Amino acid sequence: MEAPENTIPAIKKAWEMGVDAIEVDLRQTKDKELVSVHDAILARISNKTWSIAKSNFKTLKATDVGSWRSEKFRGTSIAKLEEILVTVPKKKKIFIEIKPSNLSFEKLGILIKKELITSKNSHFLCFYPNVIKKLKNTFPDIPATLNVVPVFYNYDFESINKSIKKSLSFGISQHIDSKKGISLLKKFKEEGNHCISWTINNKKYMRELVAAKIDAIITDNPKKLTKVIKEKKNG
Repeated sequence: MEAPENTIPAIKKAWEMGVDAIEVDLRQTKDKELVSVHDAILARISNKTWSIAKSNFKTLKATDVGSWRSEKFRGTSIAKLEEILVTVPKKKKIFIEIKPSNLSFEKLGILIKKELITSKNSHFLCFYPNVIKKLKNTFPDIPATLNVVPVFYNYDFESINKSIKKSLSFGISQHIDSKKGISLLKKFKEEGNHCISWTINNKKYMRELVAAKIDAIITDNPKKLTKVIKEKKNG
């Protein structure tokens, strides 16, 4: 049984599986705590409909966000980013996707000072170009990459490239949903960009991206991806 997303059980399970990196979604509570949760409200993962941004951490922490997945995970709570960071093994990495456009950087700065977020173990992602630019200017040593959905740009290389450069993005983090998308990302790779792909669960797509030496492949199925990588290495 898969553990509920963005929780400590899910993170620990991923490390046990031997993944190179994990990806978490970052939001901020009313009292400015940084928490790992995908949606802006709790409705999908609990029996509450509270807003993350309008609730204090203490209230959110007391909410069960595990039983929607399985009774086995009843009592699982929302995790602070710091709780997750301390689980990251040496030589492993965490991709931190900042969900809101108005997240305060104060707590991120504290985590960087504590060396829980470093240039070696952390990589920021975000859909907002202004946030990526602000991250680059505020924390220049930590990679920050713009998330791109090619269909919104009509798969136009130049339009996407313009957004990447304007935001000071470290390469591109691209959604892949077709062969057309893979061809586009390959072009960015050929141009010397650091390339991240998501969310890749299709085995054929995995094989193409591994063959193209894409820098990071984010998936919901690490076992399948690991098998594809091993097949490639064994030739």
